[in-house]
Amino acid sequence: MKRHYHHEKQQIGKTTPLKIPKNCGHRSKMWAEEDIDERAIHRGAKIEFEHTCDKEAAERISLDHIAEFGIGYYPALEKMENQLAKELKKNKPKGMTMKDYINRQQAKLSKKGG
Repeated sequence: MKRHYHHEKQQIGKTTPLKIPKNCGHRSKMWAEEDIDERAIHRGAKIEFEHTCDKEAAERISLDHIAEFGIGYYPALEKMENQLAKELKKNKPKGMTMKDYINRQQAKLSKKGG
């Protein structure tokens, strides 16, 4: 299935239009890649490749996150994702697709009013 993203028209769920804020862009505009350890930027870029195939964009996103949260951002993100994966493995019924599991979780939240 080929996905098309039209950011100004993209919908989250079926009811909330996604609007691009006027201040969108790089949080790290005043930073240069030389200001941060290159290894930290590359570590982050490897993770950001799950969202983009553009090396420059992945490095810029990585730099933005590091500029905002420090070089501990990606190790903390990896730790959090590993913990969530363990919880998912423990809680998701065998044989249930991820899509069905997520839909079930969303239905539970809707019933709670969340």
